[in-house]
Amino acid sequence: MKKLTAIFLAAATLLTIFSFAGCSKSVRSEVFVQVGDSYEGSRDFSEGYAAVKKDGKWGFIDSEGNIAVEPKYAAVWSFAEGLAAVQTEDGKWGFIDTSGSEVIEPQFDAAWYFSGGLAAVREGKLFGYIDHSGNFVIEPKYTDATNFDNAITAVQKDEDKWGFIDKQGNEVTDFVYYEKTEFTDGLAEVFIEYESGFLDETGAVAIDLTFDDAGNFSEGLCAFSRDGEWGYIDKSGNEVISPAYTSADIFSEGYAVVESDRLFGYIDTNGTAVIPVKYLSAYPFSEGLARVQLAAGTTEGTANEFIFIKTDGSSAFSSGYKYAKDFSEGYAACATNDGAWGMIDSDGNVVIDFEWEEIWPVTDGSVRLFDGENYYFAKLK
Repeated sequence: MKKLTAIFLAAATLLTIFSFAGCSKSVRSEVFVQVGDSYEGSRDFSEGYAAVKKDGKWGFIDSEGNIAVEPKYAAVWSFAEGLAAVQTEDGKWGFIDTSGSEVIEPQFDAAWYFSGGLAAVREGKLFGYIDHSGNFVIEPKYTDATNFDNAITAVQKDEDKWGFIDKQGNEVTDFVYYEKTEFTDGLAEVFIEYESGFLDETGAVAIDLTFDDAGNFSEGLCAFSRDGEWGYIDKSGNEVISPAYTSADIFSEGYAVVESDRLFGYIDTNGTAVIPVKYLSAYPFSEGLARVQLAAGTTEGTANEFIFIKTDGSSAFSSGYKYAKDFSEGYAACATNDGAWGMIDSDGNVVIDFEWEEIWPVTDGSVRLFDGENYYFAKLK
């Protein structure tokens, strides 16, 4: 019997070695299966590929953990529109496709990812924009630039004020704005001196610059500040929720986090308080659940711990955590009081054991993990 037990143990050991060859740690889970190797650095999956660092060089793996692009670059961006910016040892940037072929020769001093068919690149000290063939559509003449996530984008001249250009390089606004910005729900917040307002995607002023500050539009509403208090406006600039809060966040799944007297709760799009202001911190709803941090005197758990609540304010499950991240694709990364990270499902069941230095949200069906020295990937079975 002892001999048979020894044989089984040896077989199990060999199976572990072959299953995770090259890995110093394995993912213990009935829901996720480990893919690939261990890595010195990594990024989340994008368009089916994840950037990984091996022996000091960056490359890419596919969703099965196979090497898609050999690690040989000094730095990389994630794939976007089928191309990834890569930096060679001489410091120049170009672009590769998912097979690893260099479709745009490394020649730029900096490069961002493609968005809206264009990528910002820098030659010397000036930025311009190229197309997928590497041809300049907008010649380098700006001291800073942002991505074309919409019809127009913000660029900076002479390291001074910001303005907006379209995809043909036409300057559709004057260069009068104090900060770079991005569009959400078709509107972009802009600043002139100490007042903010919003532009539409033609560059026209859609909402006059009358606010002290403002957030991003989401679900048709945007938080704004006036005289130190926050409320909400609609896309026409109409005040729909009067300023009454110390801070206010975006709407997500019909609810927004608001702050009053250093505590947080939730309102709906009518401004009705639906979950009382009683938490030390609170975050937007994601997949029907929100993470909140309990305050002293709570009856819902231990003070300072994070729990997850439903939209009616009730606890989703009994467990509390030292740290927690939002739910993504049905799962959330959490940490116990000793700082060990694991992952739970929407019922609170543990799906990855609490033994990691950090875990990131699930992206494209895969999760990224860190053991304090190396990075790993696991995908949904």
